[in-house]
Amino acid sequence: MAKNHDVDVAKLRSAIRASRLALQPYREDRLRAVKQYAGAHYGDGAARKEVPVNLIASYVQTVLRSLVAKNPRVMLATHKKDAKPVVSAMESWVNRQLKKMKFAGTLRRAATDALFCIGIVKVALSTPSDAQSSGWGLPAGSAFAQCIDLDDFVFDIHAKDFSQAAFIGHRFRAPYESVRTAPYFKAKARKSVTATEDRQFNEAGDERIAMLGQGDIGRDDEFEEWVDLWEIYLPRKRCVLTITYDEQDDDHVLEYTDWLGPDHGPYHFLSMAVVPGNAIGKAPVQDLYDLAALINNIYRKLARQTERQKEIGIVQRMAAEDGSRIVKASDGDMISVDNPAGTQVVSFGGINPNSAQFAVHARDLFSKQAGNLDLMSGGAPQSKTATQDKLLNENASLTVADMQDNTLEFTSSVIEALCWYWHHDPFSVMKTQYSVPGMPDIAIERAVTADQRAQIPWDELEVQIDPYSMQHQTPQGRAAQLNQVVQQVITPLMPVLMQQGVMFDVNAFLAKLAKLMDMPDLQEIITIMPPPVTEGGGAGEAPGMPAQTERTYTRRSTGGDTPQGRENEMMNMMSEGAASGPSMNGQAGY
Repeated sequence: MAKNHDVDVAKLRSAIRASRLALQPYREDRLRAVKQYAGAHYGDGAARKEVPVNLIASYVQTVLRSLVAKNPRVMLATHKKDAKPVVSAMESWVNRQLKKMKFAGTLRRAATDALFCIGIVKVALSTPSDAQSSGWGLPAGSAFAQCIDLDDFVFDIHAKDFSQAAFIGHRFRAPYESVRTAPYFKAKARKSVTATEDRQFNEAGDERIAMLGQGDIGRDDEFEEWVDLWEIYLPRKRCVLTITYDEQDDDHVLEYTDWLGPDHGPYHFLSMAVVPGNAIGKAPVQDLYDLAALINNIYRKLARQTERQKEIGIVQRMAAEDGSRIVKASDGDMISVDNPAGTQVVSFGGINPNSAQFAVHARDLFSKQAGNLDLMSGGAPQSKTATQDKLLNENASLTVADMQDNTLEFTSSVIEALCWYWHHDPFSVMKTQYSVPGMPDIAIERAVTADQRAQIPWDELEVQIDPYSMQHQTPQGRAAQLNQVVQQVITPLMPVLMQQGVMFDVNAFLAKLAKLMDMPDLQEIITIMPPPVTEGGGAGEAPGMPAQTERTYTRRSTGGDTPQGRENEMMNMMSEGAASGPSMNGQAGY
């Protein structure tokens, strides 16, 4: 426990209330977008109207796969030659630790938050309350990375950048019993703490986003008692305060703690676009929400028009008997009528052609504004040739390139903070397995102790993230890359490699290819035999290429289903229907 640090807690609480009120529009805007994303069939508190075309969900799922598809791969480096084996062992341990703590899931949640508003991740040492809240799955005193929801976030709203904020913090819920009995909390404060209910609304009256899945159930049906607390980080004082949620008395400051961690502080932020002069950036969904809501309103209207559409038969009063015989007749029957012109079928209602045309136009406009969503998701070709589609795909990738760069920088910042804790841990021993090159069956255990890590100053340890490790790659894609390396790299270098005693193991290559392509039969059709012997007694040479070769290239372009083609076809169909088909005014269709 640290000293008081001369913090005016009453003024801090006033600043927290002002910040929470200023952040209300951000929370409400995000809530509307998340409801649209969740749709009408998620819980009891999501979208109240049907979402027949969930474009927000399609966008988030497509872009998120381009941002974080799997765990990142960390590369550690140092300029000290004698420390390279230690750093290599640390690198293997860190990569295994990130996988063990399911770090990719934390990154995906943070990236999803950033697509709607801002992604926030806290990196720090876990407290006993954190350990108890996680069901003891997170040992107290261990480094962890946890997403902070915007509903629970607070910061100095006057700061133009998070690095300039006088305070940053978040609200969290802790088991009531652990708070009451925690010896590291001030005795007077923890004895006066009372359990709080899981509130449905924030202080300003806006609904909390967690209620989407909980609905309007009662707040007093929790199995255990919990209490809401604030954890506030003061950068310039280098301390962390834990205070109660409601009380304004300084006696309800539970703990003052000196900040133990990297200079960056505990909070890391991911924004997809910067807004000048503001700490909180702009999210892509904020630009797409209005258009997505408009499209769904149009489709709901078209659906109502379709449901109202009906076809009825009408007869003249003088031809009532003819109408009765027509109604009773089955398909294919021949009946006699006295006045055929006195009976006809009339269509009422139906889709408005202009509305349908505008819906198609708005849908394609959404795809363009989202960075050519149809092409990125592989939904449909966007041009008439594969080459043009390839160029469009490269341009579409550029639209998410900035988001990928921001995500990579954010990921590097979070992992660097985790590595800071792991590097300075005075007790842990990093154990890894090391395989001898060329002898994969032989491995030794390497252990890096705290004393060995202390010999490498943190400032001399470089933490880098391999950006390609975060992208999804199918086994078929890896097989294609393997073939490309063999054809374009290994094959041209074979003469040089043979002079250096390096041989190409075809059997190992085929085994790896069979595994990646899921073709176990491939190895069965290959038999290892000694090379053929020529008449001179030596191994036969492989047949060479003919002296002259002739190649014929045939280029064929085939038309595809493009947005322009779909829009033109829809407009033509609607125009023809409006000119010759049944009308909206009850006139005869034929």
